[in-house]
Amino acid sequence: MLLPDGTSRLQTALRLTVFDGVTTPLFYAEIGRCYADPDYRPSPSVQSFHDFVGEREQAKDSEAFRGALRYWESRVETLPPAVDLPGRPAGDTAGAPSVPLRRRAHRLEPDTWRAFQRNAAAMRMSPSAALFGLYTDCLLRWSGGRAGTLTVLASQRTPEPGGEPFWGCAASTVLVGVEAGEGSFAERSRARMGAFYTDLAAVAVSGVEVGRAMNRRTGGTGNPAPVVFSSALGLASGSANGYLLPLPGARLVHSALSTPTVRLDHQVYEEDGGLVCNFDHDTAAYPDGLVDDLAEHHHARLLALAGDLHEWSRTDPAPLPQPQLADRIRANDTGLALPGGELHSCVEESFARRQTAPAVLTRERCLDWQEIDRRSRALAARLLRAGVGRDPERTDLVAVRLPKSPEQVIAVLGVLRAGAAYLPMSMSWPAARVDTVLEQSGAVALVGSAEGCATPVLPVPADTEEPEAFAPVAPAGPDRTAYVIYTSGSTGTPKGAVLSHRSAVNTLRDLAQRFRLTSQDRVLAVSSLAFDLSVFDIFGLLGVGGSVIMPEESGVPDPEAWGALCRQHGATVWNSVPALFDLMLEYLGDRAAELLGSLRLIMLSGDWVPVPLLERIAQVCPGARVVAMGGATEAAIWSNYFWTEEQPAGWTSVPYGHPLANQTMHVLDANLADAPTWVPGDLYIGGTGVAAGYHNAPGLTKGSFLHHPATGERLYRTGDRARYRPGGILEFLGREDDQVKIGGHRIELGELETRLAGRPEVARAVALVAGTRSQPYLAAFVTPAPGTRPDPDRLRGALAAELPSYMVPAAVVTVDAIPLSANGKVDRRALLERLPDARSPRSRSGAAPPRTATEAALLSLWRDLLGPDVRGVTDDFFELGGNSLLAVRLFHRISTTFGSALPLGTLMRARTVADQAAELAADTAADGPDGCGSELVALRDGTGEDRLVLVHPVGGEILCYQELLHALDGNPRSSGAPVYGLRALGLLPGEPCARSVAEMAAGYRDRLLHEMPDARIHLAGWSMGGTVALELAELLEAAGRPVVSVTTVDSFTGAAAGEPAAERQRVTGFFSDLARGADVGALVPERASGADRASWLAAAQQALCAAGVLGSPVEGAELERIYTVYANNYTILSAHRARGGTVADRLTMVRARDTGRDAFPELVPLDEALGAGADGGGVDSGGGHTPRQLWLDGVNHHSVITGESARTLAGLLAGRLAAARF
Repeated sequence: MLLPDGTSRLQTALRLTVFDGVTTPLFYAEIGRCYADPDYRPSPSVQSFHDFVGEREQAKDSEAFRGALRYWESRVETLPPAVDLPGRPAGDTAGAPSVPLRRRAHRLEPDTWRAFQRNAAAMRMSPSAALFGLYTDCLLRWSGGRAGTLTVLASQRTPEPGGEPFWGCAASTVLVGVEAGEGSFAERSRARMGAFYTDLAAVAVSGVEVGRAMNRRTGGTGNPAPVVFSSALGLASGSANGYLLPLPGARLVHSALSTPTVRLDHQVYEEDGGLVCNFDHDTAAYPDGLVDDLAEHHHARLLALAGDLHEWSRTDPAPLPQPQLADRIRANDTGLALPGGELHSCVEESFARRQTAPAVLTRERCLDWQEIDRRSRALAARLLRAGVGRDPERTDLVAVRLPKSPEQVIAVLGVLRAGAAYLPMSMSWPAARVDTVLEQSGAVALVGSAEGCATPVLPVPADTEEPEAFAPVAPAGPDRTAYVIYTSGSTGTPKGAVLSHRSAVNTLRDLAQRFRLTSQDRVLAVSSLAFDLSVFDIFGLLGVGGSVIMPEESGVPDPEAWGALCRQHGATVWNSVPALFDLMLEYLGDRAAELLGSLRLIMLSGDWVPVPLLERIAQVCPGARVVAMGGATEAAIWSNYFWTEEQPAGWTSVPYGHPLANQTMHVLDANLADAPTWVPGDLYIGGTGVAAGYHNAPGLTKGSFLHHPATGERLYRTGDRARYRPGGILEFLGREDDQVKIGGHRIELGELETRLAGRPEVARAVALVAGTRSQPYLAAFVTPAPGTRPDPDRLRGALAAELPSYMVPAAVVTVDAIPLSANGKVDRRALLERLPDARSPRSRSGAAPPRTATEAALLSLWRDLLGPDVRGVTDDFFELGGNSLLAVRLFHRISTTFGSALPLGTLMRARTVADQAAELAADTAADGPDGCGSELVALRDGTGEDRLVLVHPVGGEILCYQELLHALDGNPRSSGAPVYGLRALGLLPGEPCARSVAEMAAGYRDRLLHEMPDARIHLAGWSMGGTVALELAELLEAAGRPVVSVTTVDSFTGAAAGEPAAERQRVTGFFSDLARGADVGALVPERASGADRASWLAAAQQALCAAGVLGSPVEGAELERIYTVYANNYTILSAHRARGGTVADRLTMVRARDTGRDAFPELVPLDEALGAGADGGGVDSGGGHTPRQLWLDGVNHHSVITGESARTLAGLLAGRLAAARF
């Protein structure tokens, strides 16, 4: 091509099926010779590519090839998953994969490259081995140190006759598993290269074949190793110019790689005497800037290894480039002058100033500052007279166990004024827990009540008592203990975090200034005294002269009383876990705005802050600022904050935010090195807030508190996982250890397991968290000791006598053996799969259907709250995971639905739907709905003209949409529109199956025209459902009833040609579908000679149940019926050719990124069949309209309608419904 400036540009497109690292430079050398000499004619090589291919085919009959097959059959069992670099976060839709891949490149100049090679030789390594080691070091750093598998390109060329190479691609691929390893960089690199050489010896079996075997084993689809390494060092040695055109003045302007199944491809090769390093990557796969950061670190390490031989012997992690740390360094620059005084110093200063002003308020009482001063001094005098504080070298601990009341405030102030530290204890703790903590702590006294304890018990002085003479105690040093709060311990014994005056005061003074707290502020103290949020409620507000509003002690949350107190006393500050505020908003409903109107500051911490909660707060309390806070009991309440009005776009959770004054936050890897931006790591807290350790537990202290080996900073390892986002913002990711949070309470699963295993009837116990992020609950599994049969109810009762109520599991399940994964660890997923059928003894015998309208309505309320595990009216609320928060929600909804309020205590005797219906005294029988056998099923009632219709997938049922329906219910934009489902005919006895997709859609058309004559119809469907929905839309269009929108989710249609699938493939696909996409091929037996299909299906089901892949078996006739529907629908789908031209302007096609295009035999993706490319182009309605295409990352064909992806789909559909109203 001749350019306007007179220069010429040569553009070439080389297919990797033809060109490799040898052929490419030969190609450019030949082009150069042809340009230089027009008479030159290339001569053929001695060996042809055809000869090479023939040799490869012949080799498949060799023993060497069979040995390679055996090697990979074994090796595939131990290969780790693909290198797991961070993907784009949920909600960040970058569109289709980038074609071509985006290139980030750097190079070493000739002198530097030669220095690198000399150093590699000195370390007994080839340059390629060193570069492979460096690349994998970077990959492991950016994948959190987790082992991973990548693809390595390897040449299969052998010395050619005459020394002249043939033209053609002789490259193959090898899947190589890499792990972090130990030792120096050189030692790690040599170890990984050794492993690669072992795999390379079996290169006769290509990585493509090995990848297919991996997919069969894991149930995955697509490329199982989309990260690639390719070294062309030495391959272009026959060409002086390498990969450049050998013509005077010629230069490379641009080059790019286009490989659809690859996400990151790293190539190294020589050019003009230097080294070129390319990082070609799919921009849709990774967050913006991630590969740039990885490449920058790679370049820095490359230069360091070339410049200093000692770098090769380095064992500690190399630092990240300074620019990558700049944001977090800036965020951690929090140093301010440390405040002085004790935790109660500011409170004492207010005594003189405030005197008759309200200090502590309840529904019926108002204690002024004088009374708080007088009674806390009296208690301090009483403690001193009892011997507290006799030893000036130590701080005595005094336990406080009182119901929520003003006396709690008096007690903790009295303890501190006596020079002691307070140890808060909850009234909900059973006596055994109280005794354990008192014994372990060595508390010298207890203020309040504890039956039968050996520790001296002192009451709080009454308000009528004359104050005793009290000489103020000399101020303790700022590093003396202020309080000790006990949390769950993994050894079975709770552990007490020791917090100094300096630590607590630093946090509280910072918040007082940051939140502009004044004497006019009042906080509603809903948190337990044994929960460290209470430290702020008492000392944060009293420390500025403000007031504390105390609700009454209650065994369950009481949002009605809380709302009334907020209104009565004008609360300005709310401080709790998010679930409690969410509960109050739901309970108060339309009254919330009036009752909570005085709030100006809402502090949420201790758990995830749901984004939808922020939207509700903005509507109810528009004048309040919301701050999300995080931290740990071991770090003085909180260590970080984030104003939620600054919520970044695209985040699905509220950021963890930035550190508070004199505190630091660090995300470190297993080597205590900084985790790169976007990469998850362990969260550490540093600074003034860090606790002194665990009380009387030096071993536990050593395990959680440490000094950073490089900086020397003292840190607390929280056990949480987090990552830095660009800009130095922290994102909280949850936990990876055995510590969990339920309702803001930290629970060590190990403590629960230890308690259960200590029972004589239990041999082994495993505890875990079930449910969802918003509604988690505890479950435990036990194996019986020899000759025993554990009773779940008795075990729960025993735990309730020893542990706080929030630590008692909702379900205890007896199993014969604890299932283990392939690496010998407890298979928690397998245990969770056993949970739904095991939680309620009554539900095991079958679901009891509703018998009355009241029971049906109640059952619907239960399912809304507890999910699909609710099967019938005899299921037990608590055994299904119900807790006090859910109980409040349930009874509020009962009141709203039936107009009759049940006392919450009713739940103790009415734990089932049937019992609650009896309590409501409603026994009117309800007739079944007309047309109960109809293929159109009402899934959600509603109002308005818009109707959403969900079309069944290939299995014919619509239960798969349960999570989507739940997410729609929680999305306000769905506006309560009615939702229907279309199930396939054939599932009920006597129903005929459809003979084609067109016939199926025609039947659905007639049904919709009859049932919805005037409605605005929106169609959506997953898998086959999307293809049927599209055909249905075309038929409705032709009938003069155009649909408003069509949404297809990971849908497929018939391929243009191909061999029909064998019946075994169909059976395997059927059972894989039942197992939600699991790879079941190896478990499905061959059909026995002479066996009928029913026997074959029963044998396959039995094998899958025995392997734990399927749960309870399906009865034989039912199994054959649902298989018949599946096989029929698959057959008619494979014969169908999709069309969608007339509805293209209303069509949205959603694809799951991890579903391969060849995931299902005889089928192709719907968007591909319609001609929609990566840019969304394709089908045209004639008016220039093309369908919209949306890709969802991190999900496959079966997971795309669950979890976070279901919520994304619900948002999309809700948007369609909302848009149709305007």
